[in-house]
Amino acid sequence: MLATPETDPAFRADVLAGLAEPVPPIPARWLYDRRGSELFDAITRLPSYYPTRTETALLTRIMPEVDALSADNCAVVELGSGSSTKTPLLLSGIEPEAYVPVDISGDYLRESAAEVDARFPSLKVEPVIADFARPFDLRPSVADMPKLGFFPGSTIGNF
Repeated sequence: MLATPETDPAFRADVLAGLAEPVPPIPARWLYDRRGSELFDAITRLPSYYPTRTETALLTRIMPEVDALSADNCAVVELGSGSSTKTPLLLSGIEPEAYVPVDISGDYLRESAAEVDARFPSLKVEPVIADFARPFDLRPSVADMPKLGFFPGSTIGNF
């Protein structure tokens, strides 16, 4: 692969490392541009894709426990937020002070965050465009709040 000024050095390194493996992989994070995020969201809505339904049912059932264990005035930090499909259940159940969706797909993240913001107008929504598999910073407005991490299983499947 010939590097050009447009080639992300991290992408190049991942592709070269993958090509050195017996079964060459490319990390899933490189598939999540806007279209890749839309396709993944469509997959999660298929009847054969059970994790979303299972997680939604589980989250609904355990919400009183989650609420009881959550710090008051916390910030929910969702890693790999995507379309934030399950997030409203959590936000309604614990009523945090802030929601920090973290995703690698900037355009998709901004749209999903705007939908959450419209649905929860009193909630501070602070999207962060980042690859959560690498260090990243939270905005100062939420950095000192207690945090509740939200990492649904469909994201874990990408690893």
